[in-house]
Amino acid sequence: MAQTKSAVRLRQMLAEPDKIIVCPGVNNGLTARAALSVGFDALYMSGAGTAASRLGQPDLGRTTADGMATNAGTTAGLDRAVPVVADADAGFGGPLSCRPTPAPPRSTSSRGGRRLPPRGPGRAAKRCGRRASGRRSTGRRRRAKAGAADAAFLEGVRTKGADGAGAREAQELGFKVVIWPIAGMTNVYLGMRAFCRELRSTGEIKDRHTEDGKIDGGVRDVFELCGLEACVRFDEEVGAASFANGARGREGEISLR
Repeated sequence: MAQTKSAVRLRQMLAEPDKIIVCPGVNNGLTARAALSVGFDALYMSGAGTAASRLGQPDLGRTTADGMATNAGTTAGLDRAVPVVADADAGFGGPLSCRPTPAPPRSTSSRGGRRLPPRGPGRAAKRCGRRASGRRSTGRRRRAKAGAADAAFLEGVRTKGADGAGAREAQELGFKVVIWPIAGMTNVYLGMRAFCRELRSTGEIKDRHTEDGKIDGGVRDVFELCGLEACVRFDEEVGAASFANGARGREGEISLR
């Protein structure tokens, strides 16, 4: 059975009258895998999250088109049936640089681009405290529609209920897509900080357990999240036996039995 391209799937979801698309922001392959594992049918690749996770830098224009395209391609390639809305940043320069920006992500299989008008460094920092006028937002939406865009993004909302609305409330207001852009970035930060504080203060990190007593979040859990079983199955299908005695990663051996 032919697989529906994710770009087509995104348009189908946008056309469904009662559908609200909820996209968690992801930074890299691991956060994308985590989002996919709980059943999200669309993802958002965060530009700020990409800058933080790949460079350890704030979103102040330090990312490059190649870096964003690589991250978008990695994210989109994990499950080609799931649309990825990728932040294409602000064009990486002036108008001449902005115009061809969507091309690299398409060549690496990301499904859609989110591009803002060209601005200088500090776009995200300015946007955090900015309140865009309704006239400016309306003008952008009109230009997006004229350019045959599938959707227009509304930012800097000042009207009651729209800024920070949950999925149900956003749907009642007439929105089709709700994006939580920093979901992956903030949760990775909070989780890593908590584990490091534990290690710093106690000299160890204790195992976490599920309700039935199994270790939760161990190396095997992460490997399985990242497609361990599919890799083993492919190896067997081509007649190899690379993992007959288990899989060995940098953190040690993992039994596959």
